[in-house]
Amino acid sequence: NAPKFRSDPVMFGLQENTAVNSTVWTFSATDVDSGRNGAVRYRIMDQLPNGNNFRIDPVTGALETTTTIDREQTSQFTLVVEATDQPVNSSHARTKTTTARILVEDVNDNTPVFVSRTETYVMEDEPVGYHVMYVIAVDDDYGDNGRVTYQIISGNQGGKFLLDPNTGLLAIERRLDRETESQYILNVTATDHGTPSRSASHLITIHVRDVNDNQPRFLQDTYMASVSENQNPGTSVIQITALDADAGTNGVLTYNIPRGVAEDRFTIEEQTGVIRTAFRLDREEKDSYVVTAYA
Repeated sequence: NAPKFRSDPVMFGLQENTAVNSTVWTFSATDVDSGRNGAVRYRIMDQLPNGNNFRIDPVTGALETTTTIDREQTSQFTLVVEATDQPVNSSHARTKTTTARILVEDVNDNTPVFVSRTETYVMEDEPVGYHVMYVIAVDDDYGDNGRVTYQIISGNQGGKFLLDPNTGLLAIERRLDRETESQYILNVTATDHGTPSRSASHLITIHVRDVNDNQPRFLQDTYMASVSENQNPGTSVIQITALDADAGTNGVLTYNIPRGVAEDRFTIEEQTGVIRTAFRLDREEKDSYVVTAYA
């Protein structure tokens, strides 16, 4: 009679990170013959993949780990185990094999890792709902252990941005204004659904780009100045100043006095706003002028 396994084939689960030298299964085969003809010894004929992760006690059939098992490297193993009886004449030995499939069960041993960029730009006039970017983190664990949820922890002043917890889509929630806030640094977390959960944080810098949405404003609505008559043309009268809250070239100003204003008696320097006389003035001819300037 040949040995006979109690279970054939065999399938069982093995938790990853099980300690080396741990007994994970015991194979059992019986032989109805008596004496040495009924004594059974075990051996592993083949194991796939990486044929050195397990060993078997030849007498008891106990299967032990020889390496640390990592599900992210190998999710299952297949073993072919042989049971052989022990007659005096080994040439008369009879054998039986069984196939064991070992499924590696996941442990939440990986922390989410962000793979999306850390910096982006958005125009200040983009509409509510505009898609800024996708925040992406990956987790090598399986199932809920690898399922990630996103959240903004800090940096979202005024609630300007909305982050979808499941997809990682970051969108504009409220209108932006670069003149109020030109940059946001969002602290975002990715948390898996394992027990206990694991999380990672990620800083995203959002630069708000300027749109020419502000008009220049003079520091004063009305300026008063005086100048002596008979001064040479080019005499400085007054400097007027305007400001623009926009950035870059959108905030660079030039000044002008339209042709025909104040009988063309005055000029203005485009860059500085300094108003000068264009002719000799005669108080007896005219004692005051109203000059309208633009920025």
